[in-house]
Amino acid sequence: MKNFFNYLFYKYYWFQVRVGNGDIAPFFSTLILTFISFLYLSIILMIFIFFIIPKSGVNINPKMGVVIIIILFIIFYFLFLSKSKYKDIIEKEKFKNKSNFWAIFLPLFAFIAINICWILKMLQNQGKI
Repeated sequence: MKNFFNYLFYKYYWFQVRVGNGDIAPFFSTLILTFISFLYLSIILMIFIFFIIPKSGVNINPKMGVVIIIILFIIFYFLFLSKSKYKDIIEKEKFKNKSNFWAIFLPLFAFIAINICWILKMLQNQGKI
């Protein structure tokens, strides 16, 4: 799993360098990974809360989302940025010629899935499902 996150970090790092954010590419790569991970956690929570336990009366505090984002960022900070670990990751991943498929597919699928979840909930509230 760590190798997969290293691969994603490397791809997002070079994406940031190509866009022109080379000086802050490690930080933004970490933010991208944090955001994508949060999207997937949100999708899981939405499916669980909207469709599995809809009548249980569970109250979700919106502040928990902020706490989850902070925790994810801290985890990714220690995985990539602390003690300049990103330099080692870039050197190790540089000569592995992997495709960009997963780096493109994961954020795209997360965006589509989260939109499908709220659309299904909207249709459920309207009584069409």
